[in-house]
Amino acid sequence: MKTLIIFRGKNIRYEPYWSSINLIKNWNKTIFADLKKNNINYDIALVTYESEILDDLKNILNAKYIITEGFHTQIENFNVLSNLMLETHKEYDRFVICRFDYRYRYKITKWPSWNENGIIITSRDPSVNFYSDILFICDSNSIEDWMNATKSITMWPHQLGQYLFVNQIPFHLMYNDAAYGRDLHPLYSAIEEDEPNLKKPISDSKIRRYCC
Repeated sequence: MKTLIIFRGKNIRYEPYWSSINLIKNWNKTIFADLKKNNINYDIALVTYESEILDDLKNILNAKYIITEGFHTQIENFNVLSNLMLETHKEYDRFVICRFDYRYRYKITKWPSWNENGIIITSRDPSVNFYSDILFICDSNSIEDWMNATKSITMWPHQLGQYLFVNQIPFHLMYNDAAYGRDLHPLYSAIEEDEPNLKKPISDSKIRRYCC
């Protein structure tokens, strides 16, 4: 399997301040090292904005693709990364779309539904009654469904999952028994949260869960 890891959106923020440079240690442990260990070849793409740390990100991550033009909004950013997926879907078997402001609690090949095929979304998002936009996985044989879903987005990438659901297009949910909020998700950790302890995941009782 050859995989393209796409990091999207802002790579730095000033109020409050955070820098995605501080998350690379976690990504190395949970994503890059685990892919190498499992003999999965990967490349990295950055679909983001110019910033004072972008050169460092390029060098540290050894990104193959860097796109910083053609978008001003979150929707435009998502459309640009989707076009990159369309252009390269014959080269890659799988695309993993991540945000710059999240760490992970588990190694990537242990993520729920990792061994499924198609489009994979983490969970429902109770704040907007759609689906989480923190992490997406799309296999190249589902690129047509992905592109159609992308075209349906008018406000947020959360709508991608809603399009699939409404149009009865099959997809996989990593967590389908509940909707999770932004904080204390079982898979990922917002940059404002403490560094995840990979040897001691948070207990299920501490996870903030919402009714479906």
